Amino acid sequence: MREMVMEETERRIGLSLGERRTALCTDGGRKQLSFPTVLCRSKRGEEWRIGEAALEMGREGSGFLLEQLFSLYRKGESASLGDRKYSAEELMETFLRLVLEEAGGGEKRDGKEEEGESGEQEESGEQEQGPEALIEEIEDAALEPEDSPVSEEAEAEAEEESGGEAFPDFLPGRSILVVSLRFMDQALMERLRALLSAMLGESFELCILTHTESFIHYMLRQEKLLYNRKVGMFELEDRSLSYYELRVTQGAKKCAFAFSEPQDESISLEALETESGQKTGDRILRRLAERKLQKGNYGLVMLCGKGFENTDFARNFMSYLLKGRKVCTEQQLIALGALYYSEVLAAERTEDCRLLCDSRVCCDISLRVSVRERDKSLILASAGEPWMGLSTEHELILDGQNYIDFRLSPASSMGSASQLRMHLNGFPERKDRSVRIVLKTSFPDGEHFRVEVRDDGFGEIYPSSGAVLTEELDLRKTAGGA
Repeated sequence: MREMVMEETERRIGLSLGERRTALCTDGGRKQLSFPTVLCRSKRGEEWRIGEAALEMGREGSGFLLEQLFSLYRKGESASLGDRKYSAEELMETFLRLVLEEAGGGEKRDGKEEEGESGEQEESGEQEQGPEALIEEIEDAALEPEDSPVSEEAEAEAEEESGGEAFPDFLPGRSILVVSLRFMDQALMERLRALLSAMLGESFELCILTHTESFIHYMLRQEKLLYNRKVGMFELEDRSLSYYELRVTQGAKKCAFAFSEPQDESISLEALETESGQKTGDRILRRLAERKLQKGNYGLVMLCGKGFENTDFARNFMSYLLKGRKVCTEQQLIALGALYYSEVLAAERTEDCRLLCDSRVCCDISLRVSVRERDKSLILASAGEPWMGLSTEHELILDGQNYIDFRLSPASSMGSASQLRMHLNGFPERKDRSVRIVLKTSFPDGEHFRVEVRDDGFGEIYPSSGAVLTEELDLRKTAGGA
């Protein structure tokens, strides 16, 4: 694998990598690209195409088309294109290399010029005006990032002086790529990180998160009035329909809770080109909206994904959404959320609240220990931390007990702390303070906390018995994990 050489200018890139479509945002959101997650190799040699260009090459019969690229990569399978067999890693590397080359090139989308999109604007002809309009008009600034650092004039002036992009609030010499995947799959994310690290070398800082976390980052960059009540979101891609929800709590412990739910029912975008398909799609969306939004105080509903390029087919769905709620569309919301988080990382700051979602620890996890005869709390994990790759190791001495109590505290002021006890059955019985253990913790996923306890002996007096216990604590049973 050869290392990819990117431009010397520091870049911030948000990338949404999905089964059906890939979206990319850079240059502060001014450049937005979206294309099918497909790859095609020319029959005449090692000439590759992605997106619409790949589909066109396949239709013409001049190339070998691979349409299930992401699924193949997720499963770690290989594919034969012509007379050559490629591994999943080789194919994904080729795809990502071409995607990142698009990020560094002109503002084109599959060969077509594309202006930056904003959440409150629809393409010409898609939004009706007057009393029949279904999408509520919102002020121009409604879905622009709240904390834009400088004006456009100042950005242009800084860019002219530096000869490149202007990022006045960012540390120099740091290019950051944030990739968003639909689900939190630790093995997949580790493979993808290794692949990108080998491609980009030390030129980029990498972060991988989920669509749900991208949704949070996107909303936290908007005006607070837009998320002072619950926010619902519908994401519609070809044969993929998901519902998201966000709730931001105020107070001393400000938290942003979000979750996503993939739906069993899906909609074929090709079917939406027919009258019967439009009626079916509208009916599916209306039922889902009624089921999810009938209870709760929702101030805003977001629509994202290729399926909501045009909402004319879903008039019943839209009319239901607009009853007392604002409705906005942003097709590249997930990639924009990833981009906004890259800017947070570049400025070496954090969001102003704890993030609680599928990629973050749901509660504070600690245990009581005594240090020099003083009790203190030993923090093993903090609510809002990314759980992937988070692990700890501590040497402890048991004080006349054959168990360990873990305290689980909710992230917000709502709810009360709970306690989970791990019994050390089979560990040796010794005099008080003569059982030394090594405690290791990690997260197999966002809902479980893995604890490994090993008897480490006590010097030459008590050699290690070799006893090891491993247990997974279910965080869903806690108030914080609810």
